[in-house]
Parts: sequence; C-alpha cells; structure tokens
Amino acid sequence: MALRDILSDAINLAKTPISDRQFMIDYNNAIHDLAMTYDTAKVKTPQTIVCSDTDTEYSLTSGCFKIERVLTSDGCYFSNYEVRGNSKILFSLAGTYTIYGTFDHPDVTTMAGTITINAAYLRAIAEYIAAQALIETSPVYTTLAGKTVEVSNPRSYQTFMAQYSNDAAQANKNIRKANNPNRRVHVPRFR
Repeated sequence: MALRDILSDAINLAKTPISDRQFMIDYNNAIHDLAMTYDTAKVKTPQTIVCSDTDTEYSLTSGCFKIERVLTSDGCYFSNYEVRGNSKILFSLAGTYTIYGTFDHPDVTTMAGTITINAAYLRAIAEYIAAQALIETSPVYTTLAGKTVEVSNPRSYQTFMAQYSNDAAQANKNIRKANNPNRRVHVPRFR
C-alpha cells in the first residue's frame, strides 16, 4: 500500500478533500502518536559492535533514543554495559554485541515517500487523517417541535478519533499476538 492509497481511504472516510501537504502533516503526526503509544509501532534497528577494548566508548547509530536489548554473539541477553550521553556505549567485557535500538520514524516529505510502520496500523492512520480533516466541521442542527437540537454527525471528529484509538489498539494486540514465540498452539489429542 502506498501513501496515495492511505490518502484515498482518508478522503473516502471524511467525504471531504484533503491536500497532499495536509495529508503529509497529519500522516507524520499519526505515526508519531502511534510510536509514542505502542511499542509495536516503533522503528527497531539492530547494530553490531565488536568490542575489543573495554575502556573504549563505541558510537551508537545517530537518532537512537532507547536501547531495547543487547545480545551477545551467542544470542544471550547482555546487561553489563553503560550508555553515555545517548550516543556512546561502554561494555564491561570484550566481544561482539548486537544492539537493538529504538528510533523515530522518518518524516514523510513527499507523496512518493516510504511507509515505515507496520501495515496493521494503516487503517487507523487513515481514520486519524480523516478526523483531522473534519476537526473544524460544525455540528448538524435540526428543528424538532419548535426547538433547535444538535443532531449527532456520524462523520464527526470524535467518532473518527474513537475509531482510530480502537483500531490502533487492535492492531497492536494482533501484532503482539503474531510475534509471541510462546503462544499456545492447540493440537487435537491423538485417539
């Protein structure tokens, strides 16, 4: 799915035109919001460092704002390290380490940009963009028995934001369930 497809979905949901510029702003905001809310929406990138000297500080990939885990060459978790200034790491033992860091998603600056978030979140992103397009939509009023009453607008901002939250939570749950190596698989008993 490309950015144009997400834009088309958002326009169909909002039933209002959305410019490319506004779409990119809202898309980047949605990505940032999802990444701050759900771990499964963050960019996690591995970096391998060969530590030959325990007194040397090794540089982390620029933009890394959190280290998720550090693994040895055997694949075991390693916790004897120290991060300095969010840009350097110092190991207590020599060896080869794989560092899994968390990064911000790159901002989309053109409609030809690349989607870096899991595809499970794309429906929620379209709903977020549709909600932002409708943020200034005024409520619909009608007259009943001589009284002016506000009628709920099914395409309102609150409706789309609630749906965005629900779909994002469901996507997060589905991604976690699919990536769980300890999930139970029910097998029929032998008869």
